[in-house]
Amino acid sequence: MLEEQQGAEPAHFLAADRCQFEYREKCSPRTANLLWLTCGIYRVAPHGASGELCHRAEESLLFCLAGRPTVQLDGRSYSLNHYDVLYVPLGTPYWIANEGDLESLLVVCRAAATNRHAPYHAVWQKVRAEPKRTRHLDRKDVFLMFDVTEQADRLLAGYTIYQPHTRAWPPHKHTDQEEIYIFTKGHGMQGSGRRRSCTASGHSTPPPSRYSITIRYSARTRSCISSGASPAPGIGSATSTRSSWMHRLTS
Repeated sequence: MLEEQQGAEPAHFLAADRCQFEYREKCSPRTANLLWLTCGIYRVAPHGASGELCHRAEESLLFCLAGRPTVQLDGRSYSLNHYDVLYVPLGTPYWIANEGDLESLLVVCRAAATNRHAPYHAVWQKVRAEPKRTRHLDRKDVFLMFDVTEQADRLLAGYTIYQPHTRAWPPHKHTDQEEIYIFTKGHGMQGSGRRRSCTASGHSTPPPSRYSITIRYSARTRSCISSGASPAPGIGSATSTRSSWMHRLTS
């Protein structure tokens, strides 16, 4: 018995408020007026890691918003930097690790899918320097992180950087897709129908006085995929029969 005790590893004390890995779901088809889209947040503590993650009937996109996490996927290791995006194929297990001294934060967006496609890593520093993936619109810049040229059943995604006192206006229709806007910085505002909705409080407010950054992602229809047609991303929220959901990403 003494020999067994001498060879044992020391115990670890885990405080009640300590968390190595956490997932918080923001919305899903069951809680929102949507058909396909689910959105949540992963937090990985410094030197922490997740267990196996897998979405049996969905494809996913991971957006790195803080830290430098590493994702193990399909026998490969993907090191994500700020604003990098990683496509996770349908039903594919993956693991997230954080070897750094700061917390890693990732937004995970999922959509129902039936086909499995290859993983895809969009590197922010490369995308922002690529003219064909950048749209310089009126007081906002759109970056196509995961566009119709990438292989997926439904998911599309990009970043929109709004200049001060700018919003997506006037409202317009996206009849072939549903979408979610996630404000990662600033207190942006989107137009939806006749009502202007502030993502922070739900009340109508003036446009943001500072620049804001949004993740805009959507679920496309098959006809949209085959034709290669897609509305320009980041211009505004959908006002079709399906609702557009807008979240303010908070700590």
